Parts: sequence; structure tokens; C-alpha cells
Amino acid sequence: MSEALRKELVAQVDRMRPGYEAFCCLIDLLGIRDMLLRSPSEASQRLNDLQQAFAEAFHFFPGGKDYRVCFAGDSVFVVKELPPEDHPEQAWPGYCGHLFAVCSILQNLELGIGNPGIRAIASYGQVSQVWKPDTWRDPALVECAANWLVLTGASEALLKCTEAEGQGRRAGFQHGYFWHEDRTATRRYCGTRITNIDLSAYGQPDLYAKFFIEMCQSADLDAALTSTSPSRAKTAAHAIEREGGDE
Repeated sequence: MSEALRKELVAQVDRMRPGYEAFCCLIDLLGIRDMLLRSPSEASQRLNDLQQAFAEAFHFFPGGKDYRVCFAGDSVFVVKELPPEDHPEQAWPGYCGHLFAVCSILQNLELGIGNPGIRAIASYGQVSQVWKPDTWRDPALVECAANWLVLTGASEALLKCTEAEGQGRRAGFQHGYFWHEDRTATRRYCGTRITNIDLSAYGQPDLYAKFFIEMCQSADLDAALTSTSPSRAKTAAHAIEREGGDE
């Protein structure tokens, strides 16, 4: 057996172990749907600015080399997978604090040019693991699949993030806030207004957990995901669509 094949098998077996968890943070631009109707060119510029600003924010708040990031429409999905031995409960504060800091830059830029800003929702959950996330990389399809990716992992966390986005302000998920799921009460969230981080804290990853503590102390709103049947969820989705979304 070649060394490359051995490493591939070890990696696959490792990912098949139970107990994996994933974090997911959904960052979405507010008011983009109305802007697409009113001023498509302005909306396009705003979407481009989101991607550039998100990447550049990591110069100021470095880390996250293990994040999987996907830009999708007016949203950014940031996923972090954790094997059982990485103690998700201990990693959660650093993850949330890091992305709160990144969001502080995005929010400042958005509001500074007169835009409605952003909302962020961070959730956790068990992983429906993709054991071999790159099996689709067929050399014969390299040209067709150049822009394909697998976000993997965060099925439960991603579902809760998109549920919260869909339920929106009707369920209490106000705009301009960073919402993080309570580790002691699943599907319940604490909301902290996204504010600036002091310049003296730039470039210090050791402070991310401290940012989280300050977030919790400053949280002034709470919200919870409501359970809906498939038919009610479909009706709610149609209502949101008719009203132009939760923006």
C-alpha cells in the first residue's frame, strides 16, 4: 500500500468516528432583496464588498485556518468541524468571539456607507459526516468542476442557522445583532448588538474567548427557534416570499 493511499484511508476512518460536532455561523446582508429590485448595480457592488471585506477582516483578526467558508448570494457560511477530542464546549467561546470581531468590521463598513448592516447567527450541532468530501474530484471533470466545493459537516448547525434566518424578526432575531446559540439550551439564542472592537485588540487571537464573555455580558435580547410542521413551514415560507423576505 502506498503512503498516499494509507493516509487517505486513515483520514476516512478518522472522519467516520462518532462524536463529531460542527459550528456554523451565517452572516447575511440586510435589505439586499429590495436593493436588487431598486438598484441592481448597487446591490452587486455591495455583494462584492461583502466578500472582500470578510477576507480582509482576517488580517485584523487572524485565525480560522480550519474554517470552511462558502459565499452564497447575500450570505456567508462559516463552518468549523470538531473531532470529539477537541472539546466543542471549550472551543465555542473562541469561535463565537472570533466571528463577532470579524462581524464588527463588516458592520462598521456597512453602516458607514449608509447600508442597513448585517445579522449573524451562530449554531452548533452534531455532524452528518461526509467521509470522503473530495470523491467528486474526477480528473476527467476538472474543467467542469473547477468551482465546485463541499461545505460538509454542519448539517444540524446549518439547519438551525437557516431556520433562524427564515423565522427572522417574527421569532425575535433582530437585525444588527450577533446571535449565538446557548450551549445549555439548544435552539435558544442570545443576541448582542454588533459593535466596534477596540483597535488595541487587533491581531490578538488569545482575546477571542474574552470577546465572547463580553458578548454574553452585553446580550440584551433573546430568541428561540419555533417548531413548525412541514405544512406550516411551507405556508410561512410563502408568506415571507410575498412580503419580500425578512429584511
